[in-house]
Amino acid sequence: MNDRRRGDVVELCKILAEQENLQATVVRSGKGALYAGMGVFIGGLLAGPLGMAIGGSVTSIAVAVNSKGTFKSVVTVINEMSVAQKRKLADAVQKVIGSIKGEDCVSLVGLILASSSIKQTILTELGRFLMKEMQMQLAR
Repeated sequence: MNDRRRGDVVELCKILAEQENLQATVVRSGKGALYAGMGVFIGGLLAGPLGMAIGGSVTSIAVAVNSKGTFKSVVTVINEMSVAQKRKLADAVQKVIGSIKGEDCVSLVGLILASSSIKQTILTELGRFLMKEMQMQLAR
């Protein structure tokens, strides 16, 4: 695939992400669960069953507050990607859209928007790419 086509595919991803108002965040749920579990454990040691409830609640709130603001627009994430990452994204999306031919970005977007199944396939691949390559998760 040539660089112009890659650029069109990346632009397509940005247009779809903006249209769907997609947000991405660094995957942190494992850390949050670990902290909440530690809060339950420590609370249980200090104050029994009531301490478990209080410890779990307090640490869960603290994790939620600490995670606030970690969401970014997927368009921003794509704009911040290196050239190599954009190339990998374009190649991954091109594999799923296969033989769809668009002369330029505008005609490509028109073809994709006409089919909700192709659009969903591209968004799924975009989410898969962000998770695998960037350790980010989509949020709608």
